[in-house]
Amino acid sequence: MSYLEFRTSAPLPKKSEEALKHLALEYLARYEDLERLLGRVIVFRNPVAGFSTRTAEEIERAAETVRGHWHLGLSPVPNFLELLESNGIKVFEIRDMDGLGDFDGLAARSAGGYVIALNMNRPPDRIRFTAAHELAHIICDFDGDGEKERLCHIFAGALLLPRPALERELVHRRRKLTLWELGAIKRKYGISLQAIMYRACGLGLIAPRHLRDFVAAVKKNGWTIDEPVAYQGREEAIRFKRLLNYAVAERIIGMEQAAALAGTTEAKLQEELGTML
Repeated sequence: MSYLEFRTSAPLPKKSEEALKHLALEYLARYEDLERLLGRVIVFRNPVAGFSTRTAEEIERAAETVRGHWHLGLSPVPNFLELLESNGIKVFEIRDMDGLGDFDGLAARSAGGYVIALNMNRPPDRIRFTAAHELAHIICDFDGDGEKERLCHIFAGALLLPRPALERELVHRRRKLTLWELGAIKRKYGISLQAIMYRACGLGLIAPRHLRDFVAAVKKNGWTIDEPVAYQGREEAIRFKRLLNYAVAERIIGMEQAAALAGTTEAKLQEELGTML
């Protein structure tokens, strides 16, 4: 392992941290074995390799460049995790693991490629933002650690909600916004109310005072984690499962090898695969 980056609001116990590192990189190794077996390797190409990404303005341009290379235009991304995998970054979904605490996500790199591990017990809009944040850690060149987290937040917001799209949704520079307006943007673009407001302020579309009032309202109403409007989209990384199902259905590999690649038992894998049609 040559790269590891956590994003968590509180330190993880050392035992949990080491377990996550091991699980993420072990999953990456199994995924790469399956790709090579089927001849379906996707080599990740960094769209902003060689770019300077050390200011907010440069980060905005980096996000625009990624959207251009990945043919996203200004449209919402329906499944961000699937988008990552279709462009060569593996996604490891973590569920039902003890000791996660405030852990959101991490990015790791081995000799073969990159994996982003995500706490799937979070709301889908938070999962999307974390995944985009971790992508920034992978592709952007930061000058030291001081501004890294802030710039990764800006990148995540810019990638999920491009400036022209937010300007169109808000119609004009605003002095007041309704909850309905913010909710409509959240449901469409899969980005939290709080991230929308911080992005609008960073782009000069609302005043800092307006953002401060909003943050105070969020704390007063207990909306920090559970916001009053939910994003209904589904975030799911399915490429590994798709490749494994294909390999089994076409009898390229047997159940014993498939179970080993899936990191499970033959009985459990058979149950997950279901009836062969």
